[in-house]
Amino acid sequence: MNEDRGLAAAGDAGDHPSDAGSQAPAPGPAVAAGDAPRRLERAPGDRYRGGAPAGAPGASIEAEGEPAPTGTRARGIAAAVGVAFVGALGFAILGSIDLGLGLLIVSAFLGWLVAVALVWGVGPSWLGSPRRSVTAAAIAAGSIVLGLGLLWAWSRSEGGVLAPLDYLDQRFGFLAAIDVVAAAVVAAVRAR
Repeated sequence: MNEDRGLAAAGDAGDHPSDAGSQAPAPGPAVAAGDAPRRLERAPGDRYRGGAPAGAPGASIEAEGEPAPTGTRARGIAAAVGVAFVGALGFAILGSIDLGLGLLIVSAFLGWLVAVALVWGVGPSWLGSPRRSVTAAAIAAGSIVLGLGLLWAWSRSEGGVLAPLDYLDQRFGFLAAIDVVAAAVVAAVRAR
């Protein structure tokens, strides 16, 4: 019995008539002595970039190195304003908890989110334009101002009597202005 295993392991299994059809051919195409190895149409990593190979039917502009134009200014601004409104509501809710310096982190994060939404929406159409940074900064700063206004309106609904600037001065001091500036600066830097 051990001798049978030894023979099969040595490659003599093809000697038996019952094993004639059980041997599988070697994997891959047979390469003749003078043939060069087969080359791929494109690099294996290109499948992660998407698009068809350059020169193929239906090949996109992306395959040639230039990004395909996607996005518009209106879509980018709409996305950034939508994020800003949701962020202002979140800022007002977190501001009512009285996080103090924690609101500075919330402001910076909101500025980053607004800039990401703007960059996503416009795509490469506004690439390298200083208007994109200015627009992101303005929308982010407006979001924080709206959040502060919502906080003041909530305090008025609970019986507060202070004017908006007096309320912000007594409640946050200079931190309210720093929140606005932080959101604007982070948004401007991220949108570049």
